[in-house]
Amino acid sequence: MPPKNKKEEEAARLAEEERKRQLEEQLRQEEERKYGCGRYRTNMGLPISQYIINEVFHLEDASILIKEYLCKILERNHCEKLRDIDIEIAGEQLINDFSVCQDFEFGGDQALIFINMMFLVYINQHEKFGKLVEGGLTRGKSLQGDRKLFQQLLSQHSTDGQGCHKVFVARQLPPIIDYIEKGYLSHWLLLHQAHSHNQRPLEIQVDLQIELPLPQPSLEDHTYYKPIVADDTQSFKKTEMEEQEVEYHEPTDEELLDSVIMNAIQDKLSLAQQELETRLKDRQVEIESKLQEMAAALTKKKK
Repeated sequence: MPPKNKKEEEAARLAEEERKRQLEEQLRQEEERKYGCGRYRTNMGLPISQYIINEVFHLEDASILIKEYLCKILERNHCEKLRDIDIEIAGEQLINDFSVCQDFEFGGDQALIFINMMFLVYINQHEKFGKLVEGGLTRGKSLQGDRKLFQQLLSQHSTDGQGCHKVFVARQLPPIIDYIEKGYLSHWLLLHQAHSHNQRPLEIQVDLQIELPLPQPSLEDHTYYKPIVADDTQSFKKTEMEEQEVEYHEPTDEELLDSVIMNAIQDKLSLAQQELETRLKDRQVEIESKLQEMAAALTKKKK
């Protein structure tokens, strides 16, 4: 291909930049769809998106994905001072809400409102999760405040009127109220203590065996250091070579032959001893047989 001129190179560069910009925009929109905190028509905040409700909760590893989702939205909203135990407790509470939502057979707007309503009550005026909603840090968290917010949100989404939209019908309200009372408000103090109090330091006792260093030798025990000189080195090497010669002695041919002869003689003696033992046994059997015959003959004559 012929080389491109400057106009073609500029056009290619602009096209590549436009492609990257569109790709980044698609990724941003996808992230916003998954993790963005929107609002319902009643102006209620939706920190939990439809993505997690419709696409994640029904998966096998939903519990893990829900906690990862929670970490992501907390990071996006700059929620600081969070410990692992805080995210773990909030994640378990959110998983319980999802399970109850499935038991109530909520879907669509009902599932969206129920999950977010429970989560908003949980993070209401919370010093660690409060940044997920506007004005979340204006007052201190309290049991009465959480109950009041729940009643307000439930009333707002169970009736029609200005600023309201009827999502739940009358027969669905008692199970929802029973769940918030037994599943959250009855454990409110325990959850508050877990989030607000520091964990006690863990003390672990370990027994270690330490060997003390050896005592230093006394300088009065005629121990002294004598440097090695050249003559000492040569004498040391000579002595070492002599010791090696003494330790290892290569056998001669005569010694090897003597060992072979001795082994052969030993084998002959063993065979001779075995033959002698066999003959003695046979002789003993023969003598015993003759004695028995003689005894039988004498007995016959007496009769």
